[in-house]
Amino acid sequence: MARVRVVNDISGFETNIAHDSRNMSGGFLGWIRLLRPDGEDSGYIYLCDEPVAPHLGGKEQNGGPFVVMSRPAKDAPSLIATLSRNGALQMRYDGDDELTGSAVITPLTGWVASEIQADIEARFNVRCRPSTKHEYVLP
Repeated sequence: MARVRVVNDISGFETNIAHDSRNMSGGFLGWIRLLRPDGEDSGYIYLCDEPVAPHLGGKEQNGGPFVVMSRPAKDAPSLIATLSRNGALQMRYDGDDELTGSAVITPLTGWVASEIQADIEARFNVRCRPSTKHEYVLP
């Protein structure tokens, strides 16, 4: 088991809605597949009310591993809107290669959209500081 850091560019995404979260145990709605510029998997975001610990998948596939994380099903509309309008993004993972770690999505420039500031501060125990662009940058 080794400590790893994975940074995957995101150039697009596909949504896969599998079930109505109100009728499924655990509130599983589906997933968002994040794509690299070369079309390979950058990562997956499971849309489910029971959290899935961030981890690596696809370690043996071309282009290296992808990052897996989850968000509550109710966050799907705002997450899709954020992915649609923020341009080039990165999915970052820091943790163990066999167990779990932490994952976050950030714009390539390092800016963090204000909609996810509170979530980032709570999940990763960091403090974001405001920028002049009304967005946030990690310290």
